[in-house]
Amino acid sequence: RRPGVFCRTGQVAQLGVSVRSWVSSHGLFLNVSPNLTWTRLVKPDSPFGRLTSLQAARGKPVSMQAAREGLIRHLAGWLGYERYHLYTGHRYLKRTKKATVYA
Repeated sequence: RRPGVFCRTGQVAQLGVSVRSWVSSHGLFLNVSPNLTWTRLVKPDSPFGRLTSLQAARGKPVSMQAAREGLIRHLAGWLGYERYHLYTGHRYLKRTKKATVYA
């Protein structure tokens, strides 16, 4: 009923999809290791009543690059993609050595 990924410490991710006038849009958030004091400003759609992060759920630091690559690989496999590209132009996310993956 509620879209998102929940763990014992709260909501860690959410995916939204819409189609309007034959145009599809999508968005995703995954809290990797944000300053959780800022999440008090956001009202989560969570049965736990709060947002959390991978770092808080695991109890140890999580690399942004590892989270990004793991998410992309998992989604590509789940969607049946044999080829995909790991790249981002964001200054805090370094380009990986394996740009194109052949499964």
